Amino acid sequence: MSSRKIKPKVLLSDSTDPVWNLALEEYLTMRAEPDELVLYLWQNADTIVIGRNQNLKAEVRDVEFRSDGGTIVRRLSGGGAVYHDLGNLNFTFIARRRTYDVARQLDVILRALRGIGIPAEKTGRNDLMAEGRKISGNAFYRSGDFCYHHGTLLVDTDLDRMTRYLRPSEAKLAARGVPSVRARVLNLKQLVPDLTVEDLSAALIESLGEVCGMQPESLVLPPEAVEEIAAGAERFASDQWTDGKEVLSNYRKTNRFSWGEAEIHIDTDGEDVLDCVIYSDAMDEELIRKAQQVLIGAEFDECAMSESILSVPVEKDKVRMRDDLAKMFS
Repeated sequence: MSSRKIKPKVLLSDSTDPVWNLALEEYLTMRAEPDELVLYLWQNADTIVIGRNQNLKAEVRDVEFRSDGGTIVRRLSGGGAVYHDLGNLNFTFIARRRTYDVARQLDVILRALRGIGIPAEKTGRNDLMAEGRKISGNAFYRSGDFCYHHGTLLVDTDLDRMTRYLRPSEAKLAARGVPSVRARVLNLKQLVPDLTVEDLSAALIESLGEVCGMQPESLVLPPEAVEEIAAGAERFASDQWTDGKEVLSNYRKTNRFSWGEAEIHIDTDGEDVLDCVIYSDAMDEELIRKAQQVLIGAEFDECAMSESILSVPVEKDKVRMRDDLAKMFS
């Protein structure tokens, strides 16, 4: 963990519109200052947020949820589908790459939770747990030098509504040793009955100051920000973005790995890959998209397709994931 002095800043969204909040998150991320750590706190009303590379139809009862008044949006980060309502608090840590430190950011969350009497701990690839059940899921995004780490904190979420509309695969549930989404998650109010979202927000801000060693400043948006955020919100609201790419595939490969699920759909004329989509709940959304790109136009031969994926340059910690994808063709 770096010893450099980090300047903590805080912004609380006054909107519960998911497309606005996601656009504001992107706006803040792409304007992060060096040595600055922003904690952005936000809430969405009756929303399902899906990961960047997920197959919407396979993960969510989308028609039913929308007909019941819910909103579905697709985020920039990888990972799985989550349900948001006003009993849930979302957090995002935003920083430049040299300041971005997931361990420090998780320390902020864990200190805040433990300070209000919740025995929280990090487990698995992206979860925070208490008493053996999930209280928070985390996901990550990077664009060049700009990074964010965001997640949910279940305070008093409608778990019945959550489990009604989310439909993770049986393989995913089996891998986690639970029969259902409902059996795996826990509201913080079950541990601290008088806890409110406002209390938790205050605890997170205080913890941020403790971890960074100075009082957080309030982040103030410039007047011109509204127009730029509105343009981003329009993109997040579009059906093309939310519904995602579909391919009329005549070749499929599916597998589950320690890092998540992957489902490769290919349209081929028997000689070349005409089109391709890779659905995945992997945390690394960028590698999934790069693997998809190199397959399009490749020779439709399992060795050739495997070699195409192996040609994708990756950092050391992503080699296994890339190799796993390549092995799906062997």
